[in-house]
Amino acid sequence: MSIAKRVPIVGVMGPGKLATEEEIKNADLIFSGVVTSYESKDELIYFTFQVTKTWKGDSMAERIIISDNSSCGAGFGLDQEYVVFSIKGRTDHCWSNERVHDCNFIGVLNSFRN
Repeated sequence: MSIAKRVPIVGVMGPGKLATEEEIKNADLIFSGVVTSYESKDELIYFTFQVTKTWKGDSMAERIIISDNSSCGAGFGLDQEYVVFSIKGRTDHCWSNERVHDCNFIGVLNSFRN
């Protein structure tokens, strides 16, 4: 199934953000999970997620995702569930990371074949 159509999303990263086929293709990991902890170290933030679903990448019960501690860094709230896009264990605000509750493109991800 082609998902070339852009899917508008609104939420943690602001209105007008788009999840595209290219973004899904470029990510090596797409999952949903609840933030269970985070640690700030050397200008990086290490977010630990309890994984609830994996759309792309190896399925694991827990994931640690790294973001930088700057205006480009991704923001995740403790005990909140998110859809997370990552390359090599890193993410930032340019990705379509979104709270699951606010996410309107899960159907697109569900049609994706890893």
